[in-house]
Amino acid sequence: MSHYAEYYLVKSLATERDALSIFSAPWATSLERSLHWVAGWRPTTAFHLVYTESSIRFESHLAEILRGLSTGDLGDLSPSQFRRVSELQCETVEEENAITEELSEWQDGASELIGESADMEEKIGRLVSVIKKADDLRLRTVQRVLELLTSHQAVEFLIAAAELQFGIRSWGKNNQDRLRFKCPRMGVMQHACMATPGGLFPNGTCLGEGNFGEVTKALMTKWTNGDACRRKREPRG
Repeated sequence: MSHYAEYYLVKSLATERDALSIFSAPWATSLERSLHWVAGWRPTTAFHLVYTESSIRFESHLAEILRGLSTGDLGDLSPSQFRRVSELQCETVEEENAITEELSEWQDGASELIGESADMEEKIGRLVSVIKKADDLRLRTVQRVLELLTSHQAVEFLIAAAELQFGIRSWGKNNQDRLRFKCPRMGVMQHACMATPGGLFPNGTCLGEGNFGEVTKALMTKWTNGDACRRKREPRG
């Protein structure tokens, strides 16, 4: 668990430096961001993962279990382990709700940013506090779940968590790659949702790589002349 603790320590320092970037997570895919809860994964996801993995392994070893054999994996959780996991889940849900409410209050105060008297430093400081509380809950949840499991079960849980994380990352990247288009004349990368129904690049809008100013100017010129480039799918490499 030392690397988990180290990760959240570094993230805490980064949050103090630039909370808005940490919250928006520009390095993540759209799919990953859609699943985020306060700049990261939702703590109660850990319990759903335990239940899912336990069910899968229980079914795969049903014959052995019926013969009274112990598998020692997540499919072999004892009644006391299930009870403690359930209790911990309820406690975590309460903490999640409290942090969510605090974030909602922060968001409701958006009007405070308007006007000369707006204290941005104080406002961002409150967001930093919310993110740190969420990260602390994430770390404590993993630690407490692992304490309930045997060494064998803990390894299976961590492997399943890593597979889930990398799987979502991969699905997100594949989806983004599928939605990208390229203009053969301008060499501009464009996202599908930014294109008009007629298949033309929107006036002055560009998500291309390289010199944004020059590309945008060129696109506007093309549009004005009625010779905008037709979008085509990016060839797969």
